[in-house]
Amino acid sequence: MSTENNKRENGIELSLINEVVGDNLKDMIIDSAEIALDNFLEDGVLKEIPFFGSLYKGTKAIIGIKENIFAKKIYKFLIEIKDIPQSEREIFINKLEENDEFRQKVGEKLIVLIEQLDDLEKPTIIGKFFKANIEGNLSYYEFLKLSSVIQKSFLPDIKKLKKERGYAYINRDDEAQYVSLGIYSMKIERDNSASRVARTQTSLSNISFKTIYKLNHLGQKLIDFGLN
Repeated sequence: MSTENNKRENGIELSLINEVVGDNLKDMIIDSAEIALDNFLEDGVLKEIPFFGSLYKGTKAIIGIKENIFAKKIYKFLIEIKDIPQSEREIFINKLEENDEFRQKVGEKLIVLIEQLDDLEKPTIIGKFFKANIEGNLSYYEFLKLSSVIQKSFLPDIKKLKKERGYAYINRDDEAQYVSLGIYSMKIERDNSASRVARTQTSLSNISFKTIYKLNHLGQKLIDFGLN
């Protein structure tokens, strides 16, 4: 990759961080309207937002479907953080300013993460996680873990979790998926529903066991900060 391209990409990454920590989003990001995909970057208002201006220039005015989709993902991400009070942003800003390398790394991570999302609803959830990180409700490590869950998951299955709330043990077809994503815990327990005769046998061969699954701490945070 050329030096010129590196500078452009670094500029976009830092531009995104500047949007995150800045205080002009609430005046420029509209939460209600669905902007037409075909004309997303051509919208004059969007190009006034520095990040989208950088992206527009970086593509040399050739805006295709891929660029439009990426821009729309970023837009949906930014919607979720636009109303964070400046006082709360300042704590996050100070952390970034203490380490320029960390600032760059966060920008890179956000760009790569958002670009790889396969559903236009997922950036909204990632934005909610990042907002919780800025507000101190999630650590940066938890933000990365939860974002990885969303990135790898089939979104309709994740949305089912909102109904569960983690209050009961649940057995169903997709519990193995939740375990693999790290949001369910699995353990083996004695099956107390077996007959009284079986439960009183001394031989282990007569004792029944079952596998149970339960929403764990990470899964609960996914619901609390991503789905609510």
